[in-house]
Order: sequence, then structure tokens, then C-alpha cells
Amino acid sequence: MGVCIICTLGNRDIQFDVDDIEELIKEIISNEEELKNLLAEKKPKFNKYKIIPQKYKFYETTRKILEKIKKDDKKYEKLKKHLKMPMIEPVIEKYEKEKIDKIILIASNQKHLSEDDENRQKDTIYEAEIIKKYLEDKYKDRKFNIEIWELNNDISEIREVFKEIKDKYLSKRNLNYEKIVFEVSGGTPQMREALRLLFLLKKNVMFYEVKYEVNDKDKEDDKKLVSEDNMNFYNFHI
Repeated sequence: MGVCIICTLGNRDIQFDVDDIEELIKEIISNEEELKNLLAEKKPKFNKYKIIPQKYKFYETTRKILEKIKKDDKKYEKLKKHLKMPMIEPVIEKYEKEKIDKIILIASNQKHLSEDDENRQKDTIYEAEIIKKYLEDKYKDRKFNIEIWELNNDISEIREVFKEIKDKYLSKRNLNYEKIVFEVSGGTPQMREALRLLFLLKKNVMFYEVKYEVNDKDKEDDKKLVSEDNMNFYNFHI
């Protein structure tokens, strides 16, 4: 078998090349009452990369966007026109000349948390569905087998992440590929470390992480993506 790409998802895995991301969200949702329900209590922070702003609840906003683009092809085309995946696609493009058999998206859906919990509102399960739809469409000629691994436990606890991935997924699947490539820019540090431990003794494993250059003036918000040529490489050949 060929290449399996496994991606841990965070809130920056979908980005948009628009001047006004809020205007795009309003066009997709197109319902004032629904938009009001998506607003978070946090004040918005400046963000130059056109991710979904912090003033919106990420989990609820991606759920609503997915709902709209499934029902309305025009809204999907509008979204697709501006949708960018600067973490995932560079890795796909790097291996596009090889046979990519499977892409696994690891997403969070922490059902033990209340809907109002801040960490619950960062969950990426609906983002994963959006990414899956987009990749299946964009790479339809390649016919990638795209699978979502849903984590329901606390993704800030490495033992829980380790056990859930091991028991729910790895124990039931034989990931017998020539190469297993991890894209671990997104998700929590606990997700990344759990995967490194789970695959520590497996041959032909490569970890990629897209790094950010940070402006000293505003380390929290003023960030610039380094190109894929400058990604970090972690090679775990045993």
C-alpha cells in the first residue's frame, strides 16, 4: 500500500483568502438570528489570516456552515472559492506524485463538556466534515479514501487521547502503508505527543509541522505562516 496522511485538526486548519471574513460568514449563514446565536462572549482579536474570528463560537459556526453548504450548492461554491488549507494541502502536494491511499482527519467532539464550555466551542468535528467535503471535491480524480477519527474524551489529557486512539481506532485497523505521514500543526500538544508515542516503534513514519513566524510587536496575534519549504520534519525511522 502507498501513503497514509494523518492530520490533527485545530481552529486554523481552514482559512479564507477574503478581505472580510465576517462578510463571507454572513453570506453563507444568511440568517440574522442564527448569526446572533453564533457569537461568543469574547471580544474579537485582530487576525490577519482570515480564520473564523474569535467573536464566533467555532464549533457552532462550523456546524452551521456545514449545514448550509450541504443544502445549497451555490453557498458551497462560494465557500470553496475562498477556502484555503495551508496546513494540510502542502503535505498532500508533497506526496501527490506518490500513491496516497488514505487521509485521516483527527477531530475533537468532547461530548462530556457542556455546550457553553469554552473548550467545547473549539471542537473541530464539523470543521473535519467541511475539510472532507472540500478534499473529496478538489481531489476527486485521485479518489482519496478520507476518514474522520472522532475523539470524544478530554483532548487536553494525553492518557485519554492515547487510550482513545489506541482502543477505538488502532486496535481495529491495520495501518500497513509504505509511509505514514503526520501533519500535526493543528490540534492540542497532547494529541501530537500521543501520536508520536503510539507510532514510535513503527518504521517509515514522518511528522510535519507548519511553523509560524511571530512579529515581536504582537506575539499573540500578528503571525505569518512560513512556507511549506520551511516546515519542520520529524523522522522516526527505527
